[in-house]
Amino acid sequence: MAGSAEIGTKVLNDAQLRSKYLDREHRGVKVLLLLTHQPGNVHTTRKPIRTADDMKGLRIRFAAPTIRDFVAALGGTAVGVQPGEQLEMLQKGTLDGTFIDYGGAGIAFKMGGTLKYSTEMYSYVSSFGIGMNPGFYKKLPKDLQKLIDDSTKGVEKEVGEGWDALDSIGKKLLVDGGSEPIKLSKQEDARFRKIGAQVVEAKLKELEGKKLPAREVYKTMKSLSAKHAKTSRSFWN
Repeated sequence: MAGSAEIGTKVLNDAQLRSKYLDREHRGVKVLLLLTHQPGNVHTTRKPIRTADDMKGLRIRFAAPTIRDFVAALGGTAVGVQPGEQLEMLQKGTLDGTFIDYGGAGIAFKMGGTLKYSTEMYSYVSSFGIGMNPGFYKKLPKDLQKLIDDSTKGVEKEVGEGWDALDSIGKKLLVDGGSEPIKLSKQEDARFRKIGAQVVEAKLKELEGKKLPAREVYKTMKSLSAKHAKTSRSFWN
């Protein structure tokens, strides 16, 4: 949905989405900023993923429930692993690969030298938030409240660009460690996207079954993503 952290961060902080849907989810929290990392890819230690069929039988760490379902739909085994445990499991061979962004793989978790292939799907983002206790916020002097508000207002572009800048740095660290970046053919990219769309549809139906306005929110976010993509970097271009 979001082709960069800049797009994702702009979408999550868009007044239309916040006021209509997200603010009700955050009752009891003073939300300062919502953000995403840049889109993630799938990285492997031994077997390169060049086609959708190559995922079959691989044990892949998933980054979110929807990615878990995506791995399963491709015939892989989705494994839940804490971020800090990935490297050791990849080195031991109990994981064959992981879904993670280049910045996380190369910089944060230092996977250079262990990962040998990076299939560039740029297929998902995860969201984060910076918040504080509203009661504590109200006890602060007005000048400090203003300082906090001003420091997180209108920074979506700057924050998103910061995350996106980590992509090339993390990628270089992996390549220097012997990893091969893989670009999908148009045919295989379409296959992955088709399966991904089926996973999204199943998730929307699951949430609608819980009486949540999932499809409505999804359509709004897609529309906002397209809008903000016109003025933002996108790894899909």
